[in-house]
Amino acid sequence: MGWVLKSGVSTDNGVDTNNGLGLSVDPEPVVYNTDQTTSITTETSPPSSPPPVPPSTPHVVMMTGSTQSYRLPATLQPLHYTLRIKPLIHGDQSVSGTVDIDLEVIQPTSNITVHASRMAVILKGITLEGGLGNSPIPVPSITHFSTDNVRNFFTAHLSGELGVGRAVRYSIPFVASLKNWGEGFFTFRYNDTGVERIMLASIHHPSFTRQAFPCLDEPQLKATFTLQVTRETNMTAISNMPIAETVPVEGEPGWVVDTFQKTPMMSPHHLLLVVTPFSYVEVVSKTGLPIRVWARSETLNETSYLQQVIVELLDYLETYTAMPFPLPKLDLVAVPADSPGAYGGWGLVQFYSDKKLYSATANSTDHHNYLTVLTAHQLAGQWFGGLVTPRWWSDIWLSKGFATYLHHLASAHVLPDEALVKNRPFHMMHMVMAVDSKPKCHPVHLNVKNPQTQRRMFDSITYHKASALIRMMNHFLTPDTFTKGVRSYLKTHEYGNADQDDLWEQLTQAGHEDGILDTHLNMSTIMNTWTLQPGYPVIRVVRDSTGTSATLLQERFIVVKGNRKRDRHANKWWIPVTFTNQTTPDFTDTRVQVWMSDTESQIQVNQLPSADDC
Repeated sequence: MGWVLKSGVSTDNGVDTNNGLGLSVDPEPVVYNTDQTTSITTETSPPSSPPPVPPSTPHVVMMTGSTQSYRLPATLQPLHYTLRIKPLIHGDQSVSGTVDIDLEVIQPTSNITVHASRMAVILKGITLEGGLGNSPIPVPSITHFSTDNVRNFFTAHLSGELGVGRAVRYSIPFVASLKNWGEGFFTFRYNDTGVERIMLASIHHPSFTRQAFPCLDEPQLKATFTLQVTRETNMTAISNMPIAETVPVEGEPGWVVDTFQKTPMMSPHHLLLVVTPFSYVEVVSKTGLPIRVWARSETLNETSYLQQVIVELLDYLETYTAMPFPLPKLDLVAVPADSPGAYGGWGLVQFYSDKKLYSATANSTDHHNYLTVLTAHQLAGQWFGGLVTPRWWSDIWLSKGFATYLHHLASAHVLPDEALVKNRPFHMMHMVMAVDSKPKCHPVHLNVKNPQTQRRMFDSITYHKASALIRMMNHFLTPDTFTKGVRSYLKTHEYGNADQDDLWEQLTQAGHEDGILDTHLNMSTIMNTWTLQPGYPVIRVVRDSTGTSATLLQERFIVVKGNRKRDRHANKWWIPVTFTNQTTPDFTDTRVQVWMSDTESQIQVNQLPSADDC
């Protein structure tokens, strides 16, 4: 690329991969590296046809050690991104491009702040112009830039104020590295029948989109996206939406530009890209959705079970949610990486080991069970996460908990005779109870203030305890009422954001309408005791001599080292209580018979069956 290193340590493409900030020592910097206390300049023109160069380049002010909020200023709402990129997969492992961000001012501001990390920003190519339907008043000029290496902020300071309702287009050319495994856009090498090949994949949540391109990298800042990818003709580009147009690159034989269809409103971390030489097989869902399974050509015929089960799982989830799949297509890519798990992007699922899709025991029951559960989880996230996205990472359980709960239901539906699949939710619940009984566990809803806490949220509490709480709500509200509330939640907030209070509102309304929840109760009062504090209660039942009444006592169950097995903390919960008897045993009716509130350490329950009936 012709980079010249001025100071510090750089990768071979001039894009550093350490944390920090830097400023060029040149009197008129051309490139600013948002990642390292390093400065670099370019000997050639910025790539990808950047916007017009302003007459002079504003200077950069470096700010470090910020103790302020990690959240972006609440002044701008992104409306649309146009992202044009050229990943040099077989070259120097860099990706160059330009992002145009259409913004609406929602509070008066004299600066524009975006996230950018581990990339070089080409200062001379940055422009700020008026957006659509704008006033004739000129847009203020950019006087200088500032950066914050702690919060990954890149801020343009303006000569004047932008008023409420003003629309602007902010264009930033950049160059990033493809060498950061599992973060942003990245490449990796794999063996294909003795031949080493390379491909590009992407992982963007919880805070890696800012390493792929400059953006407002917060989940509540949804926008539409148009993606243009310049690629080699022997590769295929796959993203959230179908390709709208492919044209050759003039003067560059062997290269083409794919323009993808405009996305619906979605969070920045949902924009994904795979560039690969893979082949695919296509199946069609029962509602006509095209589904492509991508893999190495010699192993594609071993994905037959996935092709079958994906159709059944989608049918179940569309029925459960009463909503069709929210995008016009679905791609599943078997990434040949030796890494656990999968990444369920919206409309594009990446399995991070193709052995998960096929293996030497691909026809075994265990493999089918595993693949069914894994696929069901990624598909459930298309609605709970893609269609309706948690407003902030504090409520990520609304995505991961529901995906876990629904992968249990969907898998059991597809494989009704498999005991392992049926018993999985109870096994996972017992596992997370061991975690949740420790003194220093975190609640399901945690006040997330920084990226470190964001990453902490992706654990068994968020996935499995949340799933158990969802299952509990399904029981005490009854499946019909609970499903009614969940469907209303999805419909009310489709293509938008939500937090747990939005879910409580819809479930409360359904419970009141169906007469399942007393009108003096609401789900917020009940469920906040389960999501806002850690742990869970243990209930002691002390019956009287006749057995017709009992005293119920609650306290937090907590395991500590030493001789003490319990530690009485002040935590209390709203607990739904139900019971049956030996004469007419009914374990299917799970409606609440008695509530134990969070202000009660004990309650008296009367009209129980006598001791002789038990």
